[in-house]
Amino acid sequence: MKIEGVIQVIEQNWKWIQGCSVAEINALEETIGQSLPTDYKLLLSRIGKEVDGFMTGSLFYYDSLLAMQEHGRALVKKNVHFPKALDENCFVFWFHQGYSILFFKLNEGANPPIYFYTETEDGESLVEWQDFKKVSDTLSDCLWEEVKAHLSTEKRIK
Repeated sequence: MKIEGVIQVIEQNWKWIQGCSVAEINALEETIGQSLPTDYKLLLSRIGKEVDGFMTGSLFYYDSLLAMQEHGRALVKKNVHFPKALDENCFVFWFHQGYSILFFKLNEGANPPIYFYTETEDGESLVEWQDFKKVSDTLSDCLWEEVKAHLSTEKRIK
């Protein structure tokens, strides 16, 4: 599903939604020193500040994005078993409970693939992966799966 369709489903199923202004998106790009993917900018403009009850328990919204970059890099770096790092081309857009992140690479197009990292798989020991896990071919597909999971939990989709 394209990002516009995902956003429309969110707008139809959640009551309180607030997007980012163009100035806020421009300021974010200026701060990170790179352009964000087109589809992510559309997402920010429509739902980037808040969707009441969506992504509860995770950092996902505009006010946390800059801190997520720093904390995501630190999370990966502290795992001595993991040979990779999040470089400046990686943008963390989801941070769950302080131990899992989703990110995309800023140079992989308008609707980029999504990568995953988690500190532990079993709740105790650090992961011993050799690379980040690609979990979705596109941002829109990743977000659509999250929307479906939220809605099915709330029994809005049959």
